[in-house]
Amino acid sequence: MGTLHDTNPCHHSLGTIFASIPDEVSHEALLRLPRHLHGALKTVSKSWSSAVSSRAFFEAREAAGAVEEWLFVLPEDPDQGAFRAFDPNSNSWHAVPPVPGRSKTEGLSEFATVAAGGKMYVIGGRERVTSASPSGMSGVETATACVRVFDPIAWRWEFCAPMGEARISPAAEVLDGRYIVVTGGQGRHAFLRSAEMFDVLTGDWRSISAMHAARCGHRAVVLGGQLTVIAGEVERHDSMSADVMHLRHDGDGHARESTASVEVYCRDADRWDLVPNAWIDDSKIPCPMAVLGADLYAIHQTRLVVRDGATGVWRKCGPVPSLHVSSSFGRQSSATHGVGMIAFGGKLFVMGGSRDAWGHGSSGGRVGLEEIFCWDPEEEGRRGREEEARLPKGPMAPMFVRPSERLLNWTAVGGMGGGRGAILGCAVLRV
Repeated sequence: MGTLHDTNPCHHSLGTIFASIPDEVSHEALLRLPRHLHGALKTVSKSWSSAVSSRAFFEAREAAGAVEEWLFVLPEDPDQGAFRAFDPNSNSWHAVPPVPGRSKTEGLSEFATVAAGGKMYVIGGRERVTSASPSGMSGVETATACVRVFDPIAWRWEFCAPMGEARISPAAEVLDGRYIVVTGGQGRHAFLRSAEMFDVLTGDWRSISAMHAARCGHRAVVLGGQLTVIAGEVERHDSMSADVMHLRHDGDGHARESTASVEVYCRDADRWDLVPNAWIDDSKIPCPMAVLGADLYAIHQTRLVVRDGATGVWRKCGPVPSLHVSSSFGRQSSATHGVGMIAFGGKLFVMGGSRDAWGHGSSGGRVGLEEIFCWDPEEEGRRGREEEARLPKGPMAPMFVRPSERLLNWTAVGGMGGGRGAILGCAVLRV
């Protein structure tokens, strides 16, 4: 401990804190001060503000086991607003500087969000620039290749090298904690099959093999250490295999192209392996999903379902509170869209979304939701085993029917710090 303090430059910046307390003791206390109180430390002096915002101070907190995990969320409302950060230890929300390009005169939407190398990356998207003209305000929209990066230590945004191609609604995930793989999306002229990989240590992009299908609005997760791209809206091309897409007949008699296929990236061979009809439905907009441990969870229609990582079998877990989620737009007038789901602290967090406004008719607008709920599968497992143990055994057992799914024990976390509506991006960062 003493060696750490003697060699850490942040302690010299902080200087003597209390004359009657040894510096080593007072510095140790500062390292263990909850992260949400660091704002008060920065007001002491410029040197303190600089020290508390330094990587050396973060690394010393990390060595002391004092680093925390916060949830960063960007809701749809307020329009062109900023991310906000949730501290589960103090159950409090904290303001985050606005994302560059999101303001009253600029817009940024339909981007991918991931956390890698201790930072949050906002990748690609649709940019809108609004300017005054003789006829009033006018706007221009275009796909962007820009990548915006949030550093939670310095608490500020910066830009890194742009992608090779501009992409709207790409999917992105992180391999080995170091490589961000970005796939598909809508380019400036068509949907994209291409994929790129970013090394967070070197700051370099490189192209990797293209997917079998040109996808937009798809999802990406890492299962068993492999990047898996799921479903999405697909654009046909001449060399496309029949396994990639098929025609789905809607209720009105019209046929449209959709996909329930999955593609798995083999990094060693730089190859995509196609798994046809592997997803749970063929909606062009996949439902919210998150990986917890080895299992893949998804909100399918109104229920939480899980794919067992060991067997690959899907099963129903139970309903999601206050959500009427439809994985296909328009099938339910009360459908909730834009719900966010993420694994955080060993639990699943479900948040936000927007729902058709009752009493306003089919075109009466939508209401943004602000609630966050969390669910602990380990706690649920213990509860299930206890209930199972209380069931009668022996000849009486057939009289008791075990439900195929159960009412899950969701916990209400609260609102989103003043935000509401569809979740445009979310990530977990260590702060």
